[in-house]
Amino acid sequence: MPAKVEIFEPQACCPGGICGDKVDMTLVEVYETAMKIARETGAQVLRYDIKRDFKRFKNNPAIWQAINSEGADILPLTLVDGEVVKRGGYPTYEELKAALSGAAAAP
Repeated sequence: MPAKVEIFEPQACCPGGICGDKVDMTLVEVYETAMKIARETGAQVLRYDIKRDFKRFKNNPAIWQAINSEGADILPLTLVDGEVVKRGGYPTYEELKAALSGAAAAP
């Protein structure tokens, strides 16, 4: 079964970062990294915005507890197969590859 990467994000105007007059290069890079990881590893990469996907935040105990204890500034939070691998920032390509290598090695 392919690994599952979930990125729980703060509210954004659009997930791709290309909206309005200003391009958010951070979101563009996250999208490109997610696509590259999915192609290379077969992992399922999902991104959730707190405004559009609020139920996913509320229904995930690890995410909901982190937000309640540390506040929304903890976002973005990245999970690989349900385990938090990055807090308070978007994962780099290298971080995701390392996390996925660990997930693949786990029994």
